[in-house]
Amino acid sequence: MSLLSDMALSLRIKTTTYNTEIQDLIDACIADLTISGILQSKIDTLNTDSPDILLKRCVILYCKSGFGLDNKDDTKYKLMYDSLKIHLMLSSEYTVEVADV
Repeated sequence: MSLLSDMALSLRIKTTTYNTEIQDLIDACIADLTISGILQSKIDTLNTDSPDILLKRCVILYCKSGFGLDNKDDTKYKLMYDSLKIHLMLSSEYTVEVADV
């Protein structure tokens, strides 16, 4: 299943009507993770069959916080996203490239 399909499913969307908005949220989240110092090699897993589960959770939370105009839970999901992103930023596994020896 594609990242877009996974996000639509997590948002409980069964139509493709909102695909552009969802893809914009995915792209914005990836940009935010990138400028926050998360390794590109980790981010690249999002477009594979076995994405990094914590980064996928970040994208889900980001999408849930930003989707829809009458989203009463937006603040809750934004705080959850920010908290997880901070943990990833503090983890050398997500921010330090390991050199091949």
